[in-house]
Amino acid sequence: MLARAPRWLGIISGVFLISACVIESSRPSTPEIEGTNFEVRVSYENKSEGGSSNGSSRGHSTLVERILKADRSGVLIEYDFPEDTTEEERLPEWRYPTRLLVESNGTVRLMNADELETRNFDWRSRANISEDACGSWYFTWNAFKVECDPNSMIADLEAFRVPVLHIQEGTEISEPGAVSAEPLLLTQKSPRRFRANFDLDPEVIRQARAEEDVIVSKFLDDDPITFDQALERRAAEEISGTLTTTLELDNEGRVVKRTRLSLISITLPDGLSERQTSSQTTIREIQPD
Repeated sequence: MLARAPRWLGIISGVFLISACVIESSRPSTPEIEGTNFEVRVSYENKSEGGSSNGSSRGHSTLVERILKADRSGVLIEYDFPEDTTEEERLPEWRYPTRLLVESNGTVRLMNADELETRNFDWRSRANISEDACGSWYFTWNAFKVECDPNSMIADLEAFRVPVLHIQEGTEISEPGAVSAEPLLLTQKSPRRFRANFDLDPEVIRQARAEEDVIVSKFLDDDPITFDQALERRAAEEISGTLTTTLELDNEGRVVKRTRLSLISITLPDGLSERQTSSQTTIREIQPD
């Protein structure tokens, strides 16, 4: 199971595919080295205070990242379960391994869609899930979507994907839910550390909250609400939010750690206030050959 992103980020992460990096034409587009393997660990902690309830959640998950190709055209990356994952643990999962190509202009493309489609079909056959169920939600200990689109992996892996193209002070990066791209500022020289501050888009957060309302209503209400109804109910909320992203580089210029800290403030129509804080940390550790 992938690390759970902040609830607004988990829904909208597909909107922004990758941090867009300025590339210097005099050098290769990436500091990544072909054949390098990383263990990537994502941990998160979310807290919500005020409003109708208080709550918190935390967790972590780990994948292996393999650099299959790295040159001026871009970086081909494979994401998979750790090597000690058993065949029994792999059996109910169709998404891995997944291979993504990060082109030199920052575009991300799924490179093994046909393979994922075949594994998805086999998974649904074993679980007796019809194609009509694709896109629907079910509930066990949490809400899960029956996902059948291989390209959804680009968004699903967003928390694990750090910038793999060269970055420097002044490089503009984009983040999920941010109003605009913002430049990186150098905050530490050894190890090199950069920071960018973002304003979050209130309407993106509002739509994410409405989408969650729709999902919850399918399990709790006899007459589930539509997205338009949910959005109308959220229309009077006053929303503001900020996000701070920190990137740490190794001596080769590769991003080995990313930290995201977000704060969202919501004033409800009845005057009550809700405060959401989220942290997400992604750490890449090089694995021995």
